[in-house]
Amino acid sequence: MALRHFRILKIVFLKHEQKHRRLHSIQLETFAEDCAFGKDTGNTLFLAIYQTPQSFIGWLSANSDSYNSGMTLNYKEVYASQTHYWTSVASDYHTGNVTFHDKDNHVILLSDAFGTLGGDAHSISGPTSGRVEAITIDWLSQNVYWVDEGYNWIKVTTYFNGGPDITIVDTGLERPSGIACHPIKGYLFWTELGNKNPPKIERSSMSGANRTTIVTGLSEPRSIAVDITTNRIYWTDNRAADIKIESSDLNGNNRRTEVSQPTSGGVFDSISVDEDNIFVSVVNPTMKHIIRYYSKSNPSRVVFQHILSNEIRVLDVCVNGPNIQPKPKALPCDVHTCSLCVSADNGKHECICKDNYVLFPNGTCSIDSTIWYPPRCIIGSTDAISMFYPNVIHSSLDDKQQYIKRFLRKTKKIITAVTVDIYSNLLFFAEDTTKSINVIRIKEGVYPRTIHTYTGGRVDGMAVDWISLNVYWVDYLKNLLMFSSYDGISPSTMFFNVIRPRAIAVDPNARLIFWTEKTSPTKLVSCNLGGTNRHDLINTNLLDPSGITLDHAQRRIYIVGEDRNLIYTIDYDGIENIGIIGSSTSPAKDITLFQDFIILAGSYGRQSGFIEAIHKVSGIHEGLINVNATVYAIETFDESAQPIATQTATPKMTTTSPLNSTSHVQTTGSKSTLIVSGAVGALALSIVVLVVIIILLSKKQKRRLQQSGDTHGLTNNDNRNAKHLLRVSRQGDTIYAVPNNIDEPKYESSIGAYGVNHPIGGSPYIATKLDHQYDTPNTVALYSKSEPVPHVALCTSSVLHDYLCTQYTPEDSNGYLVMRESLAN
Repeated sequence: MALRHFRILKIVFLKHEQKHRRLHSIQLETFAEDCAFGKDTGNTLFLAIYQTPQSFIGWLSANSDSYNSGMTLNYKEVYASQTHYWTSVASDYHTGNVTFHDKDNHVILLSDAFGTLGGDAHSISGPTSGRVEAITIDWLSQNVYWVDEGYNWIKVTTYFNGGPDITIVDTGLERPSGIACHPIKGYLFWTELGNKNPPKIERSSMSGANRTTIVTGLSEPRSIAVDITTNRIYWTDNRAADIKIESSDLNGNNRRTEVSQPTSGGVFDSISVDEDNIFVSVVNPTMKHIIRYYSKSNPSRVVFQHILSNEIRVLDVCVNGPNIQPKPKALPCDVHTCSLCVSADNGKHECICKDNYVLFPNGTCSIDSTIWYPPRCIIGSTDAISMFYPNVIHSSLDDKQQYIKRFLRKTKKIITAVTVDIYSNLLFFAEDTTKSINVIRIKEGVYPRTIHTYTGGRVDGMAVDWISLNVYWVDYLKNLLMFSSYDGISPSTMFFNVIRPRAIAVDPNARLIFWTEKTSPTKLVSCNLGGTNRHDLINTNLLDPSGITLDHAQRRIYIVGEDRNLIYTIDYDGIENIGIIGSSTSPAKDITLFQDFIILAGSYGRQSGFIEAIHKVSGIHEGLINVNATVYAIETFDESAQPIATQTATPKMTTTSPLNSTSHVQTTGSKSTLIVSGAVGALALSIVVLVVIIILLSKKQKRRLQQSGDTHGLTNNDNRNAKHLLRVSRQGDTIYAVPNNIDEPKYESSIGAYGVNHPIGGSPYIATKLDHQYDTPNTVALYSKSEPVPHVALCTSSVLHDYLCTQYTPEDSNGYLVMRESLAN
């Protein structure tokens, strides 16, 4: 029941947020009388402005001929507030609505006024990270899109029907900054400032599907705009030597430089275009903000410029008008059955589903309990394991603790360590009271299973290798570093001589393990996954290091201790000097990462703790949750915390069986090769072993299908989940994912109802494309009969269903290959 309550909790949270957001609208003031704009007044330029000590939305005519000879920027002020900070703005010419982001309160707001500026504004989405620098509106389908640079995702919501905010892109983004759309063509564009990868401009459909990079060779593409009238995109790019405004067609071709100026003149911040002009905000070297109009026909000509006073900052610009937002009589979403409808090319539409839902062919959506999204943070405390959405930390609500939901109550049993495998929905935790390591599948109606017990020790740190399916832990009192397969068979001690270890982290892509030791001075130690090359990395500068976490993309380690408030960081190789990122409210017991934020957990004393977010680059305090419990451990359930890198070598996993030590190796074909030590008779023995394994698998399959129920939730044998026990086969060039209790279907051109990555009902059962299912989790793309299917589709472990290819499958003590969903047997 825990997950059902957690979903209900999210609904309650959103309703409470909506009620709370209405309070914000009371505080907004209108400095100008309601003035009609839009159809009767031509194009309108909107400005998100901060003028100490308040924020407001400024608006004025976009026609430069209307300005007086003194070149004064005569803008009107609306939606003014001293408790908000607007960072981005967009508008709908036809309805008169203006939408803008509130950095301080972490919400997206929409004006209530239809056709006039003024009145109240209410929140339509949140919490954001506070780093939403751009918003765009699809005026055909009445949807709002925004990029969140802190959470590294793109979201959409409808602004009239109170729909949910839906994540359409959340993988492969690095500091998304600008966003714009062309709903008539069905295109969404955004810029990325980059981090590990170079800056770029990407394009997708309005649903987030069909992502492609269209522009590279950039330095700092902070903002982007679409010219509907000429079907071109414009963007700013700040370089070391110069600042540029460039443009291209919608495919990134026919690229040209519109404006190029020395950096000594300032930097470009935001951009918008209409039929005649390019509008930009500029920050000059003295930090004064400038509004500047360039002629599109002659970009070297500045049509208008106004330098604002020192106390005024322009955070965003946006222009709209009848030709900028043309509206046909028939709209894409006039007739649809979608949960949320978005525009597509040639007047068509696409359907998308909210998070945790899958799409049916008729456009409707159904909840899928096997999809665990959006991301969560999991905490272990004095008597429970609890979960919460990490963006709750950024919420402006007073009582955030109410949104931390208990998933597993363990009365009078202290949870000292937690870790997860997001691809199998498995949660591992250590109980100090019972001295045990336990595992539970994160789903409704399941119970934990103990996989290891110990005496006289205390496990303070745990980590998983989500590629080889091993769990690691350190024992503080017995000075041990141990590991085991997920099912707990044959736990092993890697090192007997680790000194008072409290924290451990694993990067299976880099094949490295890191842990702390409370020596004098204390140190961070590293070795390879196999236990070789053990070496001291650095002295931690802490007396009692208590938590470490890894930034896999940047190859960085973050360390906290219970003796200091400081957060330390170092690279994987220990080449740099250890640095300080920031400080926490109180010394932390544990640490994790979610996107661009460090999240700390700790205690003020008995039955009093905290959860705090710190930006991992700037070190700025981002939010705090006070809790009525001592928090010992924290972990993030998100794909960014457990990436799977492109394999450059064949992955290998050693297993234990009644046979000699073996390794299952993934090959480039659809076969698995069993490698057995020894030269003499190796080939013959391999053939014999393969035959034995096939027989054992058949018996295991028969036995599993005859079983009923699973009190631990680590199997999926009940009828309700039978369709998720998948086997995969080839028929022609199409992959079918087939329930184990029915015959494999023949290829048919028509299909029944289907969902993301697994069947919902009907036949045949068809697998969706892997690159599509991860990049656009709420839409469907199928392999055609003639389309070549990559072998990785046959046996890639997926967060969205419980299938695991046999190449990576551990064996149980009876010699049977154990599927990931059969760990409880």
